[in-house]
Amino acid sequence: MKKILHNKPYLDNLEIEAVTKVLKSGWLIGGIEVEKLENNVKKIVNSKHAVAVNSGSSALHLALIALGVSTGDEVIIPTYTCTALLNTVFYLGAKPVIVDVEKDGFNIDPVLVKNEISKKTKAVIIPHEFGLPAKIDRIKKFGVSIVEDCAHAIGSNYKGRALGSYGDISIFSFYATKVITTGHGGMITTNKKKYAETVRDLIHYDQRQDYKVSYNYQMTDIAASIGNAQLAKFDFLMKRRKYIAKKYIDVLDKYKSVEYFPKKKKASRQ
Repeated sequence: MKKILHNKPYLDNLEIEAVTKVLKSGWLIGGIEVEKLENNVKKIVNSKHAVAVNSGSSALHLALIALGVSTGDEVIIPTYTCTALLNTVFYLGAKPVIVDVEKDGFNIDPVLVKNEISKKTKAVIIPHEFGLPAKIDRIKKFGVSIVEDCAHAIGSNYKGRALGSYGDISIFSFYATKVITTGHGGMITTNKKKYAETVRDLIHYDQRQDYKVSYNYQMTDIAASIGNAQLAKFDFLMKRRKYIAKKYIDVLDKYKSVEYFPKKKKASRQ
C-alpha cells in the first residue's frame, strides 16, 4: 500500500537559489530577507506591522504577552486545534477555557464563546482551521481581545477581507506542513503599534539599559529566504492545492455514505 504523506512542501530551484545566495552573503541571522518577508506578509494581510519569528508557537506566545495575558487570566480556545494553543496559554500561567467547534465544521462556535466569557477572560484565540474562515466578525462583537490564528490561512479571505486583518493581533505559521513554509517559522501582524513594539522588543535581548525577560525567537535570513521564494510562486501553490483538493472531492462525491467537509459549494467560496 502506498503511503500518502500528510503534506510534502513544494520546493524547487527557486528555494535552493535563495538559500545559496544567503549562505554566500555570510549574513545568516535576521536581516534583509527577514525584512522582505515581513513586508511581503504585510501586503497580503493589509497590515501596518509584521514581525517574523522562529515558529507559530513563538508567535502565539508573544501575541498573548502583548495582550497582557498573565497568571489567573482566562483564554478561550477551541476543542479542535493544535496543542500549541494550550502550551502558550500555560506558558503564562493562564487558564485555557476550551469551547467546542461548530457542528458543520472545524471552527470555534461563536454562540459557545459568548457563553464562556467572564470577567477573567483576557483573550480568545480563533484559528481558521485548514484555511476555512471562522465567524470571527461575530466574536469581535463580544468586546474581547482576539488573537487570530492564521496558521493555515495565509491568502484566504472572509467577507472581502484577508484573514489576519480581523484580530487585534494575528499569527501565522510557516511550518513544513503549512501553505507557505520556511521549515519552521512564524509571523505576527497587527495594526497596533504598541503590540508590534512589544513583540519586537521581546525577541531582542541585547543593547538594553536594564534587564528584563526576553526570548530568543528571531527568524534567520536562511529561513526567510525560503519563505520569500515560496511567496514568489504563491498563486501557483494555491492553484496546485485546489487542484489536489478537487481530485479528492470528485471521488468522495460518488459515495453518498461518505460525509466530508467542506462541501464543494462552501469550499469554492474561499
